[in-house]
Amino acid sequence: MMTPYIAPQLPRVENSRTRGHAFKLNVNRCRYDLRKFSFCNRVVNLWNTLPDYVVNSVSVNNFKNNLDRLWVKEEFYYDVDASPISL
Repeated sequence: MMTPYIAPQLPRVENSRTRGHAFKLNVNRCRYDLRKFSFCNRVVNLWNTLPDYVVNSVSVNNFKNNLDRLWVKEEFYYDVDASPISL
């Protein structure tokens, strides 16, 4: 019997007076590199900088399309199928 996958807990910001979207995440402070460079800690800062229209997308495909539209304007573009390239 397989054990079920347990998703990591991502604590949301409790303060409602934050700038940007309402789904901001807390940044965990870590003493050791093992936790500091984990996926969750690397993604939190990027997630918190996303604008409202990307975060509040109604579907996954809509989220991906909005994210692509946002990142095309950026100096650095990340393509999922290839290695990171700069435009």
